[in-house]
Amino acid sequence: MTDETQQRRGRSGGGSGIVWPLILIAAGLLFLFDNLGVVNVDWWELWRLWPLLLVLGGLDLLLGGRSAIGNLAVAVVGLAVLGAVLYVVVTGGVGDLAATASRQQVVVEEALGGVELATLDVEMGSGGLWIEALDDSDMLIEAVLEVEGEAPAQQVARDGATARITLDQAAGE
Repeated sequence: MTDETQQRRGRSGGGSGIVWPLILIAAGLLFLFDNLGVVNVDWWELWRLWPLLLVLGGLDLLLGGRSAIGNLAVAVVGLAVLGAVLYVVVTGGVGDLAATASRQQVVVEEALGGVELATLDVEMGSGGLWIEALDDSDMLIEAVLEVEGEAPAQQVARDGATARITLDQAAGE
């Protein structure tokens, strides 16, 4: 068997490619950091980047394993893409990469005022929503919403010790 035949077999057998190991390492780190609460990964938002897998796989097939410079080029591009993906995860989404002039922050606050039971109705467009309990707070709700377009209408209906909070983006338009 010649050296050339051995190199082909080594390459086709999954030999020295760098892209797939980088993807596995990055996915493992994302799962770990998400489970530990270091970052909050929106997996559906991240899935929008799936075409990058095709690009990286194609680069690896085209350049990887042919020469040291080709391997280095694939490694550099792969690390740059993984860095961009981590940026997207940390900043909260693909939409943050493009400047959106219509994005605004809306503050929602309401004092507790004797309420013991509350219901929250949220009617918003697509996007991420994270809700956490307020520990030892005198507020019924404290929120900062990042919305594109019109701010949602806010309504709080109290009935004795109960309250119903409604945030409705369609009503705010």
